[in-house]
Parts: sequence; structure tokens; C-alpha cells
Amino acid sequence: MTPSEAQQCQQAWAEFMGLPVEVTLRLPGDIPLTMMVIPPGEFTMGSGQSEQERFIELAKPFGDRFAEFRIRSEGPTKRVQITKPFLLGKLEVTQDQWLALMPKNPSRFQESGDLPVERVRWDQAQEFTEKLRNTLGDGWHCGLPTEAQWEYACRAGSITAWHFGDSLDDLSRYAWVEQGPQGRSRPSGTLLPNAWGLYDMHGNVKEWCADHYDHTYYSKTDPIDPTGPESGDTRVFRGGEWHRDATGSRSAARFNHEPDLEWHALGLRVMAIPPMTSQTP
Repeated sequence: MTPSEAQQCQQAWAEFMGLPVEVTLRLPGDIPLTMMVIPPGEFTMGSGQSEQERFIELAKPFGDRFAEFRIRSEGPTKRVQITKPFLLGKLEVTQDQWLALMPKNPSRFQESGDLPVERVRWDQAQEFTEKLRNTLGDGWHCGLPTEAQWEYACRAGSITAWHFGDSLDDLSRYAWVEQGPQGRSRPSGTLLPNAWGLYDMHGNVKEWCADHYDHTYYSKTDPIDPTGPESGDTRVFRGGEWHRDATGSRSAARFNHEPDLEWHALGLRVMAIPPMTSQTP
């Protein structure tokens, strides 16, 4: 599936579900939360030897062993099926959206409500999605995306290192990355989206996923709707960030940490499944 075909599939599934491609939900205080319809489909998860950009960071003087270990966790590549449509946040959860449901803003950068919320622990992200489900009512399922859902949505039909292609030269049009310790997060959705209308998948802040982490998981993962290992000490997060390197923002790049991490370049993006049938259009 190419990005153009992915867009056509997204439109067809939205029509089948009786929804617009962009679904705007209302949080308390009439704060909008816009989500994109993500159709079911199949994709190749992970990165292979042909993805040369993934080796750039191995030449860097700091963190070589960590980088090599992390890159090994991106394989072997595997065909994965996502069998059911879902909704995914058009933007990373903003501070206005966070405060519509949560009592306190944990973020380091609080100058504007349209900045992504950050310094969010995994359990706090889970609490936010549970409160969202309670707000939406019966029949809704809300949570963090699985790692497979996240990568599938990020790629949006692409097979390249980033959803827009393989060249680092184009990354600045889509992602806030490599600003270093003097940088900061930026308002959500100010650069270009991917083919499914999702912004900041490759930068701004990283995003918690639902899964436990296992660096060997790809060699044993279920190819149909994988949900990660059954247990583990750490959780997965995905995407690029304003603070760190560009090659770590690739669609296949994986990260993990204990769930109590509070980092000013780590937030979340919401996944939701509305009351609906699962038939094929």
C-alpha cells in the first residue's frame, strides 16, 4: 500500500464507519480533541539492513553501544496485520487537552496550551485515556496505541525510513528534532503531516505506547494485531523528539524505559475505538 492508496483506504473506511476522516471529540470546557480514522491493513514492521540511515548514529562518539543494541531491537522485520480500524490523535496530546481531564500540568514548558504535554509518566498517560473513555461514554475504548498500531499509523503506507522518504534533508519539514539541550518543544501540528493526517510522528516529543518492551520481541511477535510481551520491567515509547538525534526519529526506531520516567521530551498520543461493527467495507 502506497501513501496515495493509504489515503484512499482511509477515506473508504471512514465512509463505511459513518465518520469523517477527522473526528473531533469534545472534552470538558469544550476543548476539541481531533482524531484521524486509521484503516486496517498490513505492513512491514521494523527495519532491515537496507535502511542505511539507521547506522548513522553508530558513528557518533556518545552512546555507541546503546545505539547498536537499540537498532538490533528493530529486527528482524515482520509482516504484521492490523485487522480493525481505530482512531488516533491528529496531534500529540496538548496541555489544554490534558488539563481538561487531569488536575495538574506536569510539563516543563508551559507557555502555551497548544504545546504538547510532557513529563508524563506511563501510568498518568493511562489515567488520561481512562478519563477520556469515561467522558465519551459506553461503547468507547480508549488507550495508548500498541507499538504495532503506532508504527503502522506513522508509516501510512510508506516503506521508507520516515513516512516522507529516506532523506534527512526533508526531515525539517515534518519534525522538530536535534535542537539539543538549549531547545524546547513546539506547538503541536505546526509542520507537515503524514498521508493519514497525523502530525509530529517524527519529532517534537516522544510518545508512550501500551506495550511492555522486549528487545527480541520481533523474532517472536504475533503477526496479527500484536500487543507486545505479556510482562516486562519497561514500556515502549516511539517517535522523535526535539532534544535528540534525527536518525532516532525513523518510523522503526524503538525506545524503552521504566514507566515512572518523567522526561521533558516525552508525552502521548491517544488511540480510541468508537462503538462500531468490524465488518469489511
